[in-house]
Amino acid sequence: MNITTDRFKQNIYEKGYLTAKAKVTFRSGAILEIADDDLMEGGLSIDDSVGDSSSFEVGGAVINKCTLVLNNFEHKFDKYDFAGAEFVVFVGFVLEDPETETESTEWIQKGVYTTDTAKTSENVITVECLDSMALFDKSYSYSRLAYPATLREIVLDACEVCGVPLQNTNFPNNDYVISKHPEDQNVTFREVISSAAQLCVCFARVNYAGALELKWYPVEIFEKDYDGGSFNLVEPEHQKYADGDKLDGGDFIHYGGKRIDGGDFDRFDNYHSIYNLVNATIETDDILVTGVELSTTITKVTEDGEDSEDITFSYGKEGYVIRIENNVLVDDGERAVSMIGNGLIGLKYRPLSINCFPNPSIEAGDVAIVTDRNGNSYQTIVGELSYTVGGNMMISAPAESQSENQSVRFDVTAKLVQRVKETTKQEVSNYDIQVRKLNNLMANAMGLYQTKMEDPSGGVINYMHDSPKLEDSTVIWKMALEGFAVSLDGGETYTSGITKDGNAVLNILSAVGINADWITVGGQDNTDGTLNVKDAAGNTLVRLGKDGITLQNGAKLIGGNGVLSTFSFTNTGDSGNPGMNLLGFFLEPNVRTKNTIDVYIPPGFVITEAYVTLTHAPLIGSNFVGYARNVRLYKVENPENYYWAAYAGGQAEPSDDDTEEIKGAFGTYGFTASVPTSQSHRTEIKRSINIKDSIEVNKYNRFLIMSADSIPTTQMGCLQKSGAVMAVLNVTGYMS
Repeated sequence: MNITTDRFKQNIYEKGYLTAKAKVTFRSGAILEIADDDLMEGGLSIDDSVGDSSSFEVGGAVINKCTLVLNNFEHKFDKYDFAGAEFVVFVGFVLEDPETETESTEWIQKGVYTTDTAKTSENVITVECLDSMALFDKSYSYSRLAYPATLREIVLDACEVCGVPLQNTNFPNNDYVISKHPEDQNVTFREVISSAAQLCVCFARVNYAGALELKWYPVEIFEKDYDGGSFNLVEPEHQKYADGDKLDGGDFIHYGGKRIDGGDFDRFDNYHSIYNLVNATIETDDILVTGVELSTTITKVTEDGEDSEDITFSYGKEGYVIRIENNVLVDDGERAVSMIGNGLIGLKYRPLSINCFPNPSIEAGDVAIVTDRNGNSYQTIVGELSYTVGGNMMISAPAESQSENQSVRFDVTAKLVQRVKETTKQEVSNYDIQVRKLNNLMANAMGLYQTKMEDPSGGVINYMHDSPKLEDSTVIWKMALEGFAVSLDGGETYTSGITKDGNAVLNILSAVGINADWITVGGQDNTDGTLNVKDAAGNTLVRLGKDGITLQNGAKLIGGNGVLSTFSFTNTGDSGNPGMNLLGFFLEPNVRTKNTIDVYIPPGFVITEAYVTLTHAPLIGSNFVGYARNVRLYKVENPENYYWAAYAGGQAEPSDDDTEEIKGAFGTYGFTASVPTSQSHRTEIKRSINIKDSIEVNKYNRFLIMSADSIPTTQMGCLQKSGAVMAVLNVTGYMS
């Protein structure tokens, strides 16, 4: 919602008219001001959306569009190349002052757009521009983020790589951790932004200043209970009811009766009241979200390789269910669907499509109360809108019907619209992005109003605000003895500023350098702090977070419990030699060959994971092909009693009392190498499951790797079931 004055709110539907202008910055650096006279009639139109046009959507990340039709009859624009030009677009409300009989214009900035196409037809130039969401249509392979990563880090990384400022970092579920990088090689940053917004129960949009923001419809305003205030009889210097809530009393002019002034109900910045309908299609019933279904593909490692399975997770109950597919960040479907469900279930609004008089303060993502010609009012959301300066405004609150909802699945990320071709752009640092955002804001900023108030001691408190009256303002800067701060809610809370002692409260801090005696990352309001160290290209080299210190390649130096270490143990064969050894069956006498791994872990070491990695090579002779079959992992229960004979003397069969198989270590049916041929002499690698629970600390451990097949009775049978194997056991953990 764009901030406007009470003068605007009270007159936008009754008096005045709209005008438009734009400031154009060309790639050459030249700047051009486009006035209303430079536009053809109806020469500026805006399409604004936060989701799909036919159904309710969470996680939308839509590229919005502005179209300008320029009057070039005098060839004013012939010398300009509009390719890649940046447009800062304004829509103004012109109102005549009856006392002075002069007109004044209240301007609203409606966005920052970049040329997508520019076409000339005779003496008319039509320029179609897209907002910065188009910059996210870039392969996610350019991401410099190391996973695991929080949703906040994922969005910040996308903004840094694609060169778009981030407006807000404290969105719902921003500290939720995604364990692994999206597997799809064709995924784009916009799909990742959409998936992150979905998990946050938000939509992603580029605001009027060209910055990305993740937010949601402020439907809670419809649920608020208002207090009319008290008489304040004890304090006669106060006005009656002055301590009550302020509320939009509405406008009764469409009832055809006398206009009623309900008093000081002028603060209605959280929703719009729309009643001047040209035509409308309004559904007979509200939509009430009762549940969420999330479909995702789970990849599992099986004995035959990787296998994919489609799984659907449900949350809530039957009724009106939001069905979601192909979220590229989901790695825990059960938790994800509960997060989305907790944010969505209970959402209620009236689906509709209306044509009304234009109000440029309305944006997609706002909420409104729509009143039809019969006086019936409906609480709704603004899912998408479009309008032309000089024409009407189309507003839609989309939803599937109840029957469609129960039969049709829809894919949020697949509905991203208006893909544009990817262009190569110079990557800039986050500091440069924030500097650019600041310069754009300052270059196109509106003026402020000023109010000075004396305190009891005679000192002056300075207020700078966005409306002529301080009490009507939403954005307020306050300068007093104790510091300088800004409020975005009319002075109720001050969320950013600096005190006289040098203590600052900020949203995003961008600086060339920081010198500090101490730095705290995270805390009560940001439960899990994260510190990333990056190189000049923006690649994360070291990540310090709640899980410890992680390097770029995913290796951990320090975990949540201490310094991490890894012990490596290599196998020895029946001959006692380490490294590559025969695994299968020996020729004469026919016996089972075994590979042994001896392990000792010092006291005080806590094991977090342990994996055996087999490297297998086939045996290929002139008249046979051999490879290991049904290879399994065993632990020797009493290694001090285990009978070990010299290789030349053969190896006794281990008894069941001495060994215990580690079930499924190499798969349910053990590891069997692929069939080799003389033309394809392949080496295979097989990793076991995590066997940390089978290793005892401060004790001698012995593991055997051998085939579970019966011993062949012929020499050829032994050859065919034998291969060469090297096994390494890596044990990772920390000293307690």
